[in-house]
Amino acid sequence: MENKDLKIAQKRKVLWLGGLLITVGALFLLFNVNAEWQEWRPVVFSWQMLIIIIGIFIFFNRHFFKGAFVILLGGFFLLPVLAKSFPDYFYWVDANFVHKYWALLLVAAGVAILLNALFGKYEHKQSYQWRQKYWDTTAKQSNIEGTIDRNMIFRGCDEIFLEPEFRGGHISCIFGGCVLDLRKTALPEGETILMVDCIFGGVEISVPEKWNVVTHTSNILGGLTDSRLKGSEKDFTRKLVITGECIFGGVAIK
Repeated sequence: MENKDLKIAQKRKVLWLGGLLITVGALFLLFNVNAEWQEWRPVVFSWQMLIIIIGIFIFFNRHFFKGAFVILLGGFFLLPVLAKSFPDYFYWVDANFVHKYWALLLVAAGVAILLNALFGKYEHKQSYQWRQKYWDTTAKQSNIEGTIDRNMIFRGCDEIFLEPEFRGGHISCIFGGCVLDLRKTALPEGETILMVDCIFGGVEISVPEKWNVVTHTSNILGGLTDSRLKGSEKDFTRKLVITGECIFGGVAIK
């Protein structure tokens, strides 16, 4: 089942990449042969539009609140670009628009945090089947000792986990970061799942050398690195599975 889930995730990633390349190629062709569309070029080929596309990808990957926030973030910074290309339609966007209204992003971030806190478990439960397995085993017991649940949006955390046993959990970083030290705890027998989602953010996880760590992440212009010493003796009766997604972000295991 685990291999099947990974194949599904990889297929989704290839389909998105293929569709994106087709769209970008078609847009370049359109702009090259049609002079009337040139005013759209600085709008379509901009870093703001890239953020919106990433947000759409996140949204349709069933991270609804995170995706909506990233789309709003890109749209906010895209408005001044639209005002330059189409001043008659966006006359209300002046040169100081971002400086005046940047606090709206804090409001949007706060709304995203609240919605994620209220409905985040349902949101994650709807994603890949390995996530379903996670929520069926640990998320329903999120109040028990030994689990972790961190949502970092434009902020960070630096934490040493001191519970006797680490039973997994979820870490989400959007334009934020998290440093988690697990070297003073132990794993229960069997499989422990830690779900990590990084969107323009990063997570650093320190684990004991003897831990058996398996990673299954879906990466888009991001990735996961394991800098632990190779060849050290592992305890194969216990396993930490790190799953999730890295989109313009990364996870480092030390």
